[in-house]
Amino acid sequence: AYTTARVTRASGNAHPTALPWVDVYHAQLLGFHYLEWNLFNAGHAETLATDLDGILCDERTGAPLQLPRRRPVLAIVTARPAKARGDTEAWLAQWGIRYQRLVMGPWPTWNDMPDAEGIGQWKAREYLRLGAALFVESDPVQARVIQACSGRPVLCPALGHVLAPAPAG
Repeated sequence: AYTTARVTRASGNAHPTALPWVDVYHAQLLGFHYLEWNLFNAGHAETLATDLDGILCDERTGAPLQLPRRRPVLAIVTARPAKARGDTEAWLAQWGIRYQRLVMGPWPTWNDMPDAEGIGQWKAREYLRLGAALFVESDPVQARVIQACSGRPVLCPALGHVLAPAPAG
């Protein structure tokens, strides 16, 4: 019925190596890029460690923001104290969020939590221990500390980009 139809392959953004397979595109993007709409449901989700508050849920209301459902993220690393584990696991289950590990803050209560820099240092150690390929952090101060202490890339949506390690050499 459609013997004369022509297929046009289009992409909003295309990596230069993908151009032979695309007929129309808006812009070429070099290197890795992450799109908010599929960040946690693409193939790389299983290599991510992510913050909870401000990334997966709204810090003020607790409403869900991102819902990793297709593939489990490697780890959720939250500064929430360990005593909040039960409530946190219940919230994650309620929204069907998939994860391999839930790493809770080591401090006994909310009042014992360090400042943003101290939390960032702790998250950097967890990031390295987990062997994740990317950390997603909502707080710009923590994101900068995590990147500086780990020497690994950190995606901070509030900053609008990935904080990358300085090139070697």
